[in-house]
Amino acid sequence: LAAAYLWWPRPAVALDPDLVAVVPFRVRGAAPALGYLREGMMDLAAARLTGEGGARAADPNAVMAAWRAAASEADDLPEDAALGVARRLGAGRLLIGGVVGTPEHVALTAALLPVGAGRPRADAKAEGPADSLPQLVDRLIAQLITEETEGSNALDGLVNTPLPALRLYLEGRAAQRRGEYTEAVARFG
Repeated sequence: LAAAYLWWPRPAVALDPDLVAVVPFRVRGAAPALGYLREGMMDLAAARLTGEGGARAADPNAVMAAWRAAASEADDLPEDAALGVARRLGAGRLLIGGVVGTPEHVALTAALLPVGAGRPRADAKAEGPADSLPQLVDRLIAQLITEETEGSNALDGLVNTPLPALRLYLEGRAAQRRGEYTEAVARFG
C-alpha cells in the first residue's frame, strides 16, 4: 500500500503566475558569520514581494516545510528539485539566490525562474556594505522585477527607485500596453 501511495499519480497543482517561492539562499564561500542570511534572505525578499504590482511571495514557513521535505535543512537543492518545491506549492515562479562576502561587505545574486512555460528568466546582483542589507535587497528585487517585466537591462535607470514607485510605474506601463490609458495615467501619477 505504501508503494502504491508513493507512485499513485496526484492531480497537478495549478500554478499561480504571481506567486513566487523564495527558497533559502546559498551561503557557501561566504564568511561563516553570514550564515544567518541563508533563511534570512527568504524573509527579506518575501517582505518586498507583497503582491502590489503582481509578484507576491509564498508563505516562507510553507516554503521551508516543503524545502525540508525535499532536503535536509543544511543542504542546497539542485535547481530542478527547487523548481519541484515551487511547483508543489503552486508557485508560478521560483526565486533562488546566493550570498558571498564578509561581515562588512556582501554580494547578493538572485534569479527569478519560471516554474512553467511563458516567462523569461531574470537575473540580478547587488553588493555593498552589510549594514545596507535592506537597500541591497530592494535593489536586487527591483532588478528582478524590471528585467522580467521589460527585458534584460531595459530599465537599468529604475533599479534604485523605491519598490512601491517602481511597481506603480510597471503597472502603468502594462496598462498603457493594454490601451487602458486612464488607468496608466493614474499609475504614472
